[in-house]
Amino acid sequence: SRLSDKIFGIIQFQGSPGAGSLGFPGEELIVTDLYLTYITDQNTEFTFGSFDAPFGLQTESLSNNADTFRNPFILNSLLYSSFVSAPIGTLNTVGLKIERQYDFGTVVSSVTNGTSESAINADGNFGTIQRLSTDKVLEGHHFAVSYMRSNEFQSNPAPNSGFNADFEGIILDWHYSGMDTVMLKIYSAWLEYGDRNPATEDKVVSWMMEASKEFDGWSLAARLSSWMPKDDDGNGAGISSVMPAAGLATSVNGNSPALDQDVIRAQLAVTYPLEDNLLVKTEVFLDNYKKEVAGSQTDVPGFLISLNMQF
Repeated sequence: SRLSDKIFGIIQFQGSPGAGSLGFPGEELIVTDLYLTYITDQNTEFTFGSFDAPFGLQTESLSNNADTFRNPFILNSLLYSSFVSAPIGTLNTVGLKIERQYDFGTVVSSVTNGTSESAINADGNFGTIQRLSTDKVLEGHHFAVSYMRSNEFQSNPAPNSGFNADFEGIILDWHYSGMDTVMLKIYSAWLEYGDRNPATEDKVVSWMMEASKEFDGWSLAARLSSWMPKDDDGNGAGISSVMPAAGLATSVNGNSPALDQDVIRAQLAVTYPLEDNLLVKTEVFLDNYKKEVAGSQTDVPGFLISLNMQF
């Protein structure tokens, strides 16, 4: 809500009857975003508190708890799912964010407690994010480069240690909006989850390709996203001990899917607005895992339907 001409604040609560496999908080009600934004002039904003980590252009259009109005899908791509260990949600962090508009584009900088709003960072390190974006080069095209750094690795991690990694990442984004009804989005990401062990492989590459088109009263969207560790042989050895799991697979006969393998998520979604503030969404998806577990596939196909209201 707007508190004055130069100050506005957000308090966002999240909850559900039960958590489930989509990662909704539940059964309790929790506070996620909680911040104040101070606008010094027409070009600069300071945000203090808990906010979505501005790592990549896709952050502004993620599905977050029960809010899917900002994009044509229900599930997020594999990269952003891995950040929060759930297919829906955003990476929240606590600190200061500065956003400034220039003639050439927008610069966003943040200094935070790390890769979680609860991260303690016992060694005194801070997380930093820098993002440069511009839509001034070509009409309808939006480009961005984002850099994130947060060293939170602890050999004996505390419960609130974020990624618990010596983390570093770069994302390159390209968005295209043409003829008012077509949207294309692509990103490529290079990440490192350092565990300070020279014998393990810490790097992973992720990419996404997305296309959506609006028709008369409804929209159709398709997306492919990937999670591709450099160590992808599936033997469960030689990969960083703090590498996150990607995708929805859990276990087969008590055996968890190997972290050192490629995963591809394919999504196809249809959105139909019943009212301006009421959407029906259907989505089919497949999380395809390159390797088997104990001779069995761990691929996860699925179908989702949602009725989403905002007020």
